[in-house]
Amino acid sequence: MDIDDRGTQAIDHFAFDLDADDGSHTSLVLPLTDIPSPFLSASTRNGPPLLFRGALHSTGRTPLLYPILSVPTTTYSAHLKSQLEDLRSYGAHSTVASAFQARNNARITFVGSTDLFTDESGRLPVRTLHQT
Repeated sequence: MDIDDRGTQAIDHFAFDLDADDGSHTSLVLPLTDIPSPFLSASTRNGPPLLFRGALHSTGRTPLLYPILSVPTTTYSAHLKSQLEDLRSYGAHSTVASAFQARNNARITFVGSTDLFTDESGRLPVRTLHQT
């Protein structure tokens, strides 16, 4: 697992929220429909998408590390000041939340932002480029 540097942000020029974004395209809209059932109930998966602002991390091919919430393939992570000059994570191997189970059965969840745990993250109406 590779955690992005401090100060990086997830950026997506196609899957951002038009109302909550400040022009930096860091307010990502993540649909919950593809999250596996052990992690979310069916009613939550069928509900509104999630609004995410934060950092990404990349997952490798470790069998004990499971990506829970991935980002679209158009998402990348960079410092806002130098976006493409200092590219970090990008695409399908980047994730917002993942879970790890150690060999002693201890479990750890990695999340790219504490904002993910706020009510605002899951309850705000979102409007993307594809909905206009």
